[in-house]
Amino acid sequence: MNRSARGAESNEHEAPVARGRRTLVAAASTVVLGGLLAGCAGVQAAASGQDRKYRAIVHVTDGEPDKWTRVIGYVRGLESTAERADLAVAVVVQGLALDMLKADSPVAKAVGEAIGRGVEVIACEYSMKVRSLTRAQLTPSVVRFVPFGGIEIIRRQNAGWAYLRP
Repeated sequence: MNRSARGAESNEHEAPVARGRRTLVAAASTVVLGGLLAGCAGVQAAASGQDRKYRAIVHVTDGEPDKWTRVIGYVRGLESTAERADLAVAVVVQGLALDMLKADSPVAKAVGEAIGRGVEVIACEYSMKVRSLTRAQLTPSVVRFVPFGGIEIIRRQNAGWAYLRP
């Protein structure tokens, strides 16, 4: 008799209490696993702003400090509205704008403060590669790296995010 046949045979003759215990353990495991997965989904939703009613993605490609000062001012303006409690802001950074994410950039402090307030800063790894930049060269407070910023913008727009380019 092979192992699976013995297992099936023993299950048929198993005491009802043992079967009940095994069923209870399986059910509890399913509940725990389901809760963990739901919790992970909730963390992902919160991290990506999906739990917010107002979601804006700000696209920056200019490496000029003046442009970044305007972008940061624009983000502060969004944060000053009555809707701020239900607002998520993500800034996608591509091209020359990546220079402003370096620790020694003229706007590094302001970018760090925005991140501290909950603004998500997303760096485009494709642009980093083209510009020969590494993660280590950027300020450690950059929230996320994505393979290509344009796809991140499309993905977020498809999820209902508003596209803003100040």
